[in-house]
Amino acid sequence: MKLFYQNEVELEGFDILDFDVWENKSLPLGNGYFGVSELSRGDIERLQITENSLSNPYHKSLDEEHRSRNYGVQSFCDIFLYFDHHQVDNFSRMLSLDRSLAEVTYEYNNKIYKRTTFASHSDRVLVSRINAPSFKGKFEAPFIGDYCRVKGDGFSRSVQYQNKKDTIIFVGNMSYYNIDYVGAIKILTKGGKLLIKGNEFEVINSQDTIILFTCLTNYRLDESVFLIDNPKEKLVKDPTLLDKTLDIIDRASQYNFEQLYKRHYRDYSKLYSRVELSFGEETSELPTNKLIENYKNKKYSRYLETLLFQYGRYLLICSSREDGLPANLQGIWSAYDSAPWSAGYWHNINVQMNYWMVGPANLLECFIPYINYHKAYLKKAHKNADEYVKELYPEKYEENHNGWIIGTGAWPYAIEGMKTRAHSGPAIGALTALLLYDYYEFSLDNNFLKEVCYPSLYDMSLFLFKSLTYQDGYYLIQNSASPENIVKGGNWNDYYVTVGCAFDQQLTYENFSKTIELCNVINNKDSFITRLESVIDKLDSVIIGESGQIKEYREEKYYADIGEEHHRHISHLLGLYPGTSVSSKEEWINGAITTLNLRGDESTGWATAHRLCLWSRTKNASRTMDLIHSFISNNVLYNLWDSHPPFQIDGNFGYTAGICEMLLQSQNGYIELLPTLPNEWKDGYFKGLKARGNFDVNCKFNDSKINLATIKSNSNRKLVLLNKNYSYSVDNINYQNGKDKYLKFDMKIGDILYIKSN
Repeated sequence: MKLFYQNEVELEGFDILDFDVWENKSLPLGNGYFGVSELSRGDIERLQITENSLSNPYHKSLDEEHRSRNYGVQSFCDIFLYFDHHQVDNFSRMLSLDRSLAEVTYEYNNKIYKRTTFASHSDRVLVSRINAPSFKGKFEAPFIGDYCRVKGDGFSRSVQYQNKKDTIIFVGNMSYYNIDYVGAIKILTKGGKLLIKGNEFEVINSQDTIILFTCLTNYRLDESVFLIDNPKEKLVKDPTLLDKTLDIIDRASQYNFEQLYKRHYRDYSKLYSRVELSFGEETSELPTNKLIENYKNKKYSRYLETLLFQYGRYLLICSSREDGLPANLQGIWSAYDSAPWSAGYWHNINVQMNYWMVGPANLLECFIPYINYHKAYLKKAHKNADEYVKELYPEKYEENHNGWIIGTGAWPYAIEGMKTRAHSGPAIGALTALLLYDYYEFSLDNNFLKEVCYPSLYDMSLFLFKSLTYQDGYYLIQNSASPENIVKGGNWNDYYVTVGCAFDQQLTYENFSKTIELCNVINNKDSFITRLESVIDKLDSVIIGESGQIKEYREEKYYADIGEEHHRHISHLLGLYPGTSVSSKEEWINGAITTLNLRGDESTGWATAHRLCLWSRTKNASRTMDLIHSFISNNVLYNLWDSHPPFQIDGNFGYTAGICEMLLQSQNGYIELLPTLPNEWKDGYFKGLKARGNFDVNCKFNDSKINLATIKSNSNRKLVLLNKNYSYSVDNINYQNGKDKYLKFDMKIGDILYIKSN
């Protein structure tokens, strides 16, 4: 596909430090270690950098005045470049998704100027090339000072600058968690002269200038970070931090620009280039801000819809790589001293939505950071479960045998436990465990199954089992709540806590059923599994109400008797997506459709993306297309970031997941091609999507019929295909369409099934 392109001719005078400008118009780059937001005018360029471990705690207990400052992920630094280029011509900015590279070009005094920037995972550096012979710059750590809100709380940040030949360094400390951090830029000129004073520099008459940046903190993802209560003791001092930082940047400087880019592209493209998608529309030459405006006026663009799909994949590659922290609520980008909602890992849907796409969009490696994060917090999560069960259900308490729990909030330094009257029920952990299950289903990684996935699902089932109470012939979760929904007509924090709401019952069913399933895979059945089998059909997880809706609460009669009518969460449909239990009965699917219609399409960004995923599972193509129109028209900023508002990245990731579901589904034990294909997309193709069982799928279609689809096996698992009047061949042996509903093939690694519509 063509480049993501943004023309800023009419916006040349924007304030490069304005937060609204940053949110709407910055072009994001990232390498998993840090994120970069590029903002440019002819006379100035700002490269704003975020590193997710540079974070303060989220102090929800403070009053509104104090909550507005200095919590969560904080901007790491800025690189400012100043040019004496005013009133330029043909100014444009571009972000190439194909190359993970940003470019700025313009004309000044009849000469073309160009700035090229990328963030390399291979070399852990930001690389920026400037062809202007003379310019000035500044390297700055922001938000320095004492931000104490309560005497002695330790919220402050300090920095000291150093110079070393062609390198500017800062060494700093964020005091609450005693985070040591180092940032460095190296300015490499060709000819000319470089002047450095403090944190400022000037380039004079250089034929070509390369700026390299990298950064480190003393954060280490380890269980001790979560187990140690004293914030000053969570991190260990690293006396080599400065030397490590300089070593990274010095090693990168041994390569020229072309070599650095080649190394970066080779690493990036092995992930990004796996998937292609087109609905027949040619690449648009319009800038994205114009495409968005046209879309709002119902001038729909197939190109913009596919661009946004690939943008989600791009953002995940940038913000979630195997040796970094997971993508948070803003991915890996934050220009603030206090990120919205602390840029946390919110576990009542948001962080899960970040990773719904990793299997179908063929980016399984991008889930590894969350796996590592899960393993690091797990011992603390077990301790939280011990405390919860001991307090509420002492008769069920068993020392070191109560499973694990995680509350809604989580950060690089802490996770929440479960409260007795929280705004989200105890099954939050089950929603998290579904991510682990899906990763196994797509990867078939047996080591992961035995070491991480099955133990986590088993222990989550153990905790949920202890949270059940027997009532009216059913086993129901106590202290149950449908995430963030309030009593009808109540205040924002009048959360409704009850017994056995659909959120907890459905996710408990999902967790129990998948624990039982995987127990049979590894042949490790014990007495606890037998107990799960005895209660699973008495969870009563889906109940149809008088409005034809799936009930959110057992005690409701008609839709919205209790909660908000158009609440952003649709937690009583999580058994439809990302779960599977609601799909097992036609009556329940119809109930889900009724619920979706009653809830309404328009909502916050991530909530609209969840509605898109849910409608995709109903296989109602026209309504699913309505959600695409709604999402792009109402929830997408000019740089294509999702707006909650403000910017949250989960909506971008949820959108990509929803498009995958429209084109390919495999959650019910079989592969279905083009399950929710709208008329608007009747002609097109996709390459490289992944189905459960580790199958790679390509498909070309015209007039909504398959010209040719291929399913390649990466395992020795049987392939089960929903029969839609296909002819097919394996190893050049042709078969005509049979009468069976499901076509079954014994596939070995490397086998390819060829499919055509009859």
